[in-house]
Amino acid sequence: MPAILERCVKSLKAEGYPSSRAWAICSKKTGWKKAKGGGWVKREKGKTLRYKRRRNP
Repeated sequence: MPAILERCVKSLKAEGYPSSRAWAICSKKTGWKKAKGGGWVKREKGKTLRYKRRRNP
């Protein structure tokens, strides 16, 4: 796990945030997220992933 992400999570948990909320906040703040299949990836600023809902036939 990236060190900056780990420090952020520890800091928020020390302030009383639940673990899941701390991870969500720090992931958004730092740009790091868990990659599919393991590992970590850095999101690029300005790029958002958009998912289209499949329509039932």
